[in-house]
Amino acid sequence: MVYKLKPLLPKESWTLFCSKTFKENSCPSYLEDLSREILGKCEGLPLAIVAISGLLLTKEKSVDGWEKIYHGLGAELEGNDKLMSMTKILFLSYFDLPYYLKLCFLYLRIFPEDCLIHHWILIRLWAAEGFREVKEEMTIEEAAQGYLEELVNRSLVHAINDGRNGRFKAYRIHELCREMIIAKLREQSVIAITSERGRAWPEKLRRLSVHHNLEDIQQNICFTRLCSLLVFSATDSLSMLSKVASLGKDVRLPTVLDLRGAKLDTFPIEIVKLFNLTYLRLRATNVTMIPKSIGKLKKLETLDLKQTNVTNLPDEILKFQHLRHLLFYRYNDACCMLFSFSLYNWLQSPGQE
Repeated sequence: MVYKLKPLLPKESWTLFCSKTFKENSCPSYLEDLSREILGKCEGLPLAIVAISGLLLTKEKSVDGWEKIYHGLGAELEGNDKLMSMTKILFLSYFDLPYYLKLCFLYLRIFPEDCLIHHWILIRLWAAEGFREVKEEMTIEEAAQGYLEELVNRSLVHAINDGRNGRFKAYRIHELCREMIIAKLREQSVIAITSERGRAWPEKLRRLSVHHNLEDIQQNICFTRLCSLLVFSATDSLSMLSKVASLGKDVRLPTVLDLRGAKLDTFPIEIVKLFNLTYLRLRATNVTMIPKSIGKLKKLETLDLKQTNVTNLPDEILKFQHLRHLLFYRYNDACCMLFSFSLYNWLQSPGQE
């Protein structure tokens, strides 16, 4: 990977730093000298400036606190090239995250490179994975949205466009942030990606994200601890059905099953054997009918049938006590309407994903 780094001029760097760190206000005089020293470590690189500003924004505006951050950057940055300086600053931002935000940040690796991360899809996935510490006055989704906002404020996640009422609809992460995530996942083995050839997978795999054909999956891997299977680019429907079938025979543990875009014409009956599923996404498949046996998935919280041919749902859906998100299209002779609602929030509209 080749990165072309074009530094900003000193005046431009200072303007960007102040706008991000002090929210359009001027820098307090007692912090100006220290701010300029910290800014000097960024060497005019916009991503580094934004990252360090996001970190400072979470701290009290005190000389002692900011000096710790300055020294945390390390003297090793002196004399190193610009890319190394930026990487050190990004890692400092990562290490400053609370433990629950570190896991949320690393989880973004499930999405393929250059993939837009849609707001509500990510929120529902985090909720299904259990990445939240819900307070009594907050819903699961509100807690997850707070985590996402914090990652955006720290400039580790970039909001790329506005939704209705000024809300963000989609996000992306910079390639350098992605490289940092990959480096940390090599240490922690939180997620395995099928496109990462040559890498030894964890003996007891917990999360698998399929970015290419399922034939890339390594053989003799133990799936008895698998919590999540997510598919983004599977083109071989037979391989997909085979893999789901193998899970159905041996596993009851998975809570997340995302088969978006898989070449499925019928609902894989093996799915109803995964009794612990809380999240099932069949979006953009050719599935036309949901069987009554789906009623066995009593823990289901999210059922995403958008962009499928499903027009009616079995009555068993009404018996789900934990269902929070149901998304699907419904057609009739007069018009075509989209029903997309969240049971925890009647104000969620189809346009919000």
